[in-house]
Amino acid sequence: MILVTEAYEPPDDQRRGELAECREANKSLGVFDEGFSLDAAPHRLRFGDVFGQCAERWPGRICVLANADIRFDESAALLPRIVRRGSLVTLTRWESDATPRMIGHLHDDRFYSGSQDVWAFIGGDLVGIGNTIPLGYVGCDQAIVGEAMRAGVAVVNPALSIKARHVHAVPAPLTGRPCVAGLYGYPELTTLHTTGNCIAHAWPREAKNDRHA
Repeated sequence: MILVTEAYEPPDDQRRGELAECREANKSLGVFDEGFSLDAAPHRLRFGDVFGQCAERWPGRICVLANADIRFDESAALLPRIVRRGSLVTLTRWESDATPRMIGHLHDDRFYSGSQDVWAFIGGDLVGIGNTIPLGYVGCDQAIVGEAMRAGVAVVNPALSIKARHVHAVPAPLTGRPCVAGLYGYPELTTLHTTGNCIAHAWPREAKNDRHA
């Protein structure tokens, strides 16, 4: 598996230390064959840039795009059991050992997550998707799920089995950050026994959840 992150050097010393901690922990885990950082030039890195570069560099390989402040554990070794062609595996982050981040929608007694910090796929897939969705913007995780749904890509979120821990002592506020508009998708939060269920709604226009997969 190839671990891909965005090249980023924060000005704060503590924050630089946190990102270095994640890089070293993920490298020493022994799960990933290679780690690679993608530069954002000439514009802020978009999902489409990542999918395109992975298609060129690692066709047919499992590529795992993760925010730079995500630290994996041994459960990441389960990813090859679930990443398939024509699919997008997303992972909601864990803020602690107690529970993943519970932001999203409860629908028909099932929880659909609106927050993911990891995206796994086969290099060569998903080209042409996410060309206008920048990483790091508010709502980018929902927007890339929504665009994948529109393209007929199966989206799953087995974050109850595969833990991606968020390392950030003082999380940045959402206020003042740019927001992505579009179809917001929410995959069901599951174990490895995924359902493939997703719901979606338009944003910023408020709308009833209107799409299921």
